[in-house]
Amino acid sequence: MKSKLITFLIAFLTLFSCSKNEGKKSKETVTAKVSMQSFGNIDFKKVTVKGSKLVLNSKTSFETKLYDLSCIGTLKTKNKLPYFIFSGRSCIECDENISIYVWSPSDAAFEPTSHPWKFSYPGKDTDYESNQLVFESAMYFGTCLGNESCIWVQKQRTKAQLWKKSIFILSVKNDYLTETSVTKASEIEHLESKLSECTELPGRDITSEP
Repeated sequence: MKSKLITFLIAFLTLFSCSKNEGKKSKETVTAKVSMQSFGNIDFKKVTVKGSKLVLNSKTSFETKLYDLSCIGTLKTKNKLPYFIFSGRSCIECDENISIYVWSPSDAAFEPTSHPWKFSYPGKDTDYESNQLVFESAMYFGTCLGNESCIWVQKQRTKAQLWKKSIFILSVKNDYLTETSVTKASEIEHLESKLSECTELPGRDITSEP
């Protein structure tokens, strides 16, 4: 897909105005045309979380509709809002595991159940029936391998009880996300030797979903 350099971007923002004196929040939903210049000197690396929203500052936030939301980081872009890396689940008090999402508000409104860039959280995955370790991964992000990227180094147990190793790379190219899978052992070893330049997200142990 070819990208077009544009000055103005359309994003759907939820804007909040708060009265510090009263301690009450006046909420207003606005659909607005915004550009990168509209965000001034905002540090996108300092995004915070409030409920199910990613908060840029006291006036601007993005709704994700996720529970247990956590902001992990960003992937830089040139002519659109950055890609936010965050985690959460679409339901509460359910068997759904927490997943990783990568999303730019410049693309479209975020819908957790249909979002195309949803990934497993790094760590160890144990089968809920056999209690056997079936999947293990590590995740890296930032300026990695020459691009703004998220990288998963993973291995999965096959039906033959052998471990199959691979690397999955999600990179920003021309302000769009592209994906690459690496399965050749020599290429995996070469890429792993270069991951020290990236930030690693600590993993967590989970049980596979029923």
